[in-house]
Amino acid sequence: AGQFITEGSITIIDGFSAERHEQIKNFAGDTVVSMAEWTQRGDWDQRRSRLFITYGPRPSRIGPRNDVDTLAISGDRLVLREAGYIAPLDTMVRVYCRNAPPC
Repeated sequence: AGQFITEGSITIIDGFSAERHEQIKNFAGDTVVSMAEWTQRGDWDQRRSRLFITYGPRPSRIGPRNDVDTLAISGDRLVLREAGYIAPLDTMVRVYCRNAPPC
């Protein structure tokens, strides 16, 4: 039981724009409730083995935790590590695959 990210993606739209998307659902026994779903567009830039997405103003509190996401590029994967969650979790790692998992 609890809340889980059930869907997520990073889409490079063109040479300047990218979108990050997530869907969060709550599972309690046999009941599944959609809690949040969001898509946020930003400007992207690649430097060495890092992809940076800088988001503009957000229309609501739902969306990325930070104004800039820094994703490590590793083969066919993008890896996003976010810190600062409440203990004992503290850190969450998301892996975005170019193709269907496993990647």
